Order: sequence, then C-alpha cells, then structure tokens
Amino acid sequence: MPSPRSSLALVCADFALANARGLSLPALARLIARSDALIVTTGCPDCEPWQSELAQALRIARAESLASAPFTWLGAGGEAETGSWMHADPVRLEMVANGLALRSLPQSSAENFGVIEHALRQHSLSPPFQWRKSTQKLFLYSPAPLRVRTSNPFHAGKEGLYDAMPDGPDAARLTQLMTELQMILHNISADSAAPNAVWLWGLGALPLSLISGSDRWPYLFADDDYSRGLYIYHRANERVFPLQESLHSVLTSPAERAVVVLRDIDSERLEANWFAPALRALNDHRFDSIELYLNGYHAVARRSLFKRLFARSTHLDELAVNRT
Repeated sequence: MPSPRSSLALVCADFALANARGLSLPALARLIARSDALIVTTGCPDCEPWQSELAQALRIARAESLASAPFTWLGAGGEAETGSWMHADPVRLEMVANGLALRSLPQSSAENFGVIEHALRQHSLSPPFQWRKSTQKLFLYSPAPLRVRTSNPFHAGKEGLYDAMPDGPDAARLTQLMTELQMILHNISADSAAPNAVWLWGLGALPLSLISGSDRWPYLFADDDYSRGLYIYHRANERVFPLQESLHSVLTSPAERAVVVLRDIDSERLEANWFAPALRALNDHRFDSIELYLNGYHAVARRSLFKRLFARSTHLDELAVNRT
C-alpha cells in the first residue's frame, strides 16, 4: 500500500451549495459527513471567493495581500510593470426596486470581446490610466500608485452597488472613468443581456511584497491565470502543473500535499472525476485528509475509521436549503 500523503485540497471555484438542490453527489455528501463541520469561509471584498479560499488552502493568513488583478496579469504572461493594476470587467447594471444592481456576465466570445475592447479603446483615457489586454481579459494600468479601495463583482452584486463603489482619496477619478465607460457600452448595443458597464476591481500594485513560506507551498494543479501568477511571482512555478481531467494526475505526482483549483467544471464531472476518486483515495489511505473549499464553505474530511463506519451523510438538499 502506498504511504499516505498529508492532504489534498480541492478548491471548487464554481460550485455553490445553495444551487445543489436535486443534484446527486453522493461522494461529496460522504466527504462532508467525514468532516467535523462545514464552516463558512471569510474572504476579502476585493477577491473572488475562491481566491480567498486558495489563500486558505495555501495557509496564507491575509488573503487581501493577494491582489487579484496583478497576479492574474502575470499568470496570463504579462510583464511585471511597476504600478497599479485593476481588472476591467464588462458587467450588466440593471434597475431593481431599490436602485441599481450589478450582474456579472459569462466570459464573452472572442468576437464579442473584440467589439467591446475596440469600443473601449476608442475612448481617450485620462493620464495616468492605460489599457492592457491578455487573451480575453482587459486590465486598467496606472504607472502611478492609486490610493483607493475596490470591490469584486461578487461582493458588489451581493452587498449592494453603493457600498462597493471605489473608496479612498483617488476614488473620484475611478468613478468618473466608470461612468464614461458605461456611456460607451450603452451606446454600442441594444441587447438587454449585453454588457452596459465596466467594473474596476482587484486593485494591486507591483511590485508586491513576497509572502514568507512560499518556498514550502504545496504542488498546485490549476489552469487559471490567477493561481499560476501567484506561484510565478513567488518563484514557485516549478511546482505548478496543468489541471488534468481527473484526480489520477495528482495521485501519480510526487506531491506530498497538493492543492487543485477546479474552475469551469460542472457538478456531474466534479463528482465523477474528483469527489468520488478523492473519497476512494481517503478510504485507501492515500491521503490523511481531504480539504474541500466550496465557494463559501470549507470542510476537512479525515481518515477516521469511526467516521467511515458511522458518519451519516447529509443529503445535499438539506445543506442547500440551510445555505440559501
């Protein structure tokens, strides 16, 4: 029997327990039952929830130190230009009963992204702002430092648009720019589902302080730019591997401890390719524990004979009802 590895962490970026009603995910339910508790994870307002959970999986105490935009830019192959970086994401603003609400949108097709990018680039940005672009993402760059706080679209959509607007001494410049960009997008499409605004978020300045202990980070299996950029910046890129189709690639790696970031994977494939193999690996003593990060919730399934024999699986419908 192979000697057990210390732990496996699965960061499920797009999975939400609140949307689990009616889903058949018995391995996930069993893993949650093998944990002591399902704990609410706390994140910073300017990171996506899964980015804060990745920080927790890496044992980084302050997720707010891992600014989203600069690491995503670096992971996409961008140069480490000194200055401030922000995501410039097309979003949809809609009128609701108590004012404006923000709705995040799926990534646009290459054609639609090109139309949006062209329209925005026609707008003459006031110094010091400049556009930067990766494959299908826009960034706003400023060589000068910005004294402002921003919020990610998830936080803005959940907590309210007014409270999520840029805040700080330089906030007025960003707010003015967002208004100008909103007018541009409003004029290029009459489609009621198309982007009509640009949300600026994920602010961070390069160079960033290196996080102590990064030389001991676990092996990372991920395909997203943010995770890759985080490791590249901390000179740990030799421990980054492309995400494969299933857990098999992790089990055949030399990693004693591994973190896997799962993005854009539907629930059925998560269950078949990751949750079920993880449960089998735990039962076969391949791991001491399995850490689950479920986009707002965290559980640690442990290798315990008592729990294996007597833990009662809670149906995901019950968990979903309690977390809506």
